[in-house]
Amino acid sequence: AMEDACDLLEAEAFTRAMKSSDWLLRMLLSAHRPERFRDTTRHELTGKDGDRLAFTLKLGEKNDDSN
Repeated sequence: AMEDACDLLEAEAFTRAMKSSDWLLRMLLSAHRPERFRDTTRHELTGKDGDRLAFTLKLGEKNDDSN
């Protein structure tokens, strides 16, 4: 029953998207064609002048941030 209800809602959303709603159209495209229409952000971090980032990981030390 829930699956049928969702199918009806999706069909109505499609009808509205095609008639008047750019937002609904975008949402449907994002859902059905995510490889082309999803919102993605890519962040790349580099060191100075595009060099690799260097870091040191210290295990077993207490970090006292109470000061």
